Amino acid sequence: MTWEVKLFARTRLGAYKNCLDLIDAYADFAPWWERVLLVVYAGVGPWLARCFGSNMRNLWQHADAIVGDLLAASEMSPNKIAKSLRKYVN
Repeated sequence: MTWEVKLFARTRLGAYKNCLDLIDAYADFAPWWERVLLVVYAGVGPWLARCFGSNMRNLWQHADAIVGDLLAASEMSPNKIAKSLRKYVN
C-alpha cells in the first residue's frame, strides 16, 4: 500500500475502494511529482469545490462506480488498467 492510499484511507476518500486500488496501482508507474499533485488535488479539491458550491462526493462516487464497472467488464487487475492508462497517456 502506497503512502497516498494510506493517507486517503484515513479520510472520507477511504470509502472509494475501487479508486484507491487504481491509485495504488498507478503509483507503480507515475513519477513522484504526479503522485504529489494527485494528493494535493484530492486533498484541496473537495474544499475548493465547496467554496464554489459544488459537491466532490458525487464525483468520487461516480468515479468509483465507473472504475468498478471497468474492473468487472474488462476482468483486468487495477495494475493492468493503470499500466494501460499510463501507456495511453505517454
